[in-house]
Amino acid sequence: MDTAFTNGSAGTVTNIIDGLSSGLVITNSAGTAFGIHASATGDKGLNIVFRSAPTAMMPSSPASASGVFYGFKWAGNHTNELATMQTDGRLSWDDTTHLPARFSGAMSIFYDPPSGPGGNTDATYIGCYVTRVQTVIEFR
Repeated sequence: MDTAFTNGSAGTVTNIIDGLSSGLVITNSAGTAFGIHASATGDKGLNIVFRSAPTAMMPSSPASASGVFYGFKWAGNHTNELATMQTDGRLSWDDTTHLPARFSGAMSIFYDPPSGPGGNTDATYIGCYVTRVQTVIEFR
């Protein structure tokens, strides 16, 4: 979305992520382009459920990343705004219930700069950097 998204005090938005990066993508980089009402806490606000991991990928450091697996993307650097929403209970995600062990607990809020490994995106994500799983075939 390229204008603005604001979730009201009684509203809940739940994004289900099934193996492919998806969810809310805010293309407007303004600080007012995304918001969750201050009273939308508890079971309200934005909740991201990572239900399955991408095929043949694993979490990685930025240095070895070949992409980003995410459930939320916002143009520009908005780590502070999202961290405040998470601390206040208006923003949450579940990356432990459904994901395999290698992805369990790997999701976070991070900024990928224009020269970053996420594909020069200049965006803030809730997700993780990923790299391809190397397949080894041994012949005997």
